[in-house]
Amino acid sequence: MTTYTKPVEMVRSWIVVEDRLCYKEVDKTLFKDHMMNVPKQVLTFFVNKEKDKKIHLYYRGGRYTGTITYDESDSHRAFLTLEKELFDKIYHHYGTVAKVLIDNKDSLKDNRPFIRFEKRKKKQFDIELLN
Repeated sequence: MTTYTKPVEMVRSWIVVEDRLCYKEVDKTLFKDHMMNVPKQVLTFFVNKEKDKKIHLYYRGGRYTGTITYDESDSHRAFLTLEKELFDKIYHHYGTVAKVLIDNKDSLKDNRPFIRFEKRKKKQFDIELLN
C-alpha cells in the first residue's frame, strides 16, 4: 500500500488524496441514516456529471451499489446511500463505534475510523474499512 503524506483537499470529514484515492471519516449520519454526506467538492471524485447516480463499491470480493442523490435544499452537497448488504457489513465491522456515534456520545470526536475509497475505473471503487 502506498503511503501519502499531503492531502490534495480536505473537506469536512473527507480527505481527497489524489484523483484515485480518498478517505471518509465515519460519522453518525452513516450509521443512523445509512448514507454519507458528500460535499460537492468531493462529489467529482465519484461521478463526473450530475446525472450520474449509481456507483459500484467492491468490498471483500462483493460488488455493491451506491446511489448518489443530490440535496435540492443545499447546492453544496449530495448523499451517497449504500446498498443494505454493504451497510450491514460496515455496521458489523464498526459495531461499537456505530453504537457510540448513534447515541450522540462525543468520546470518539478525535478518534474516528476511516473508510478508504480507491477508484478502479469510472464509477467503480474498492473500499477498505480502516480502524
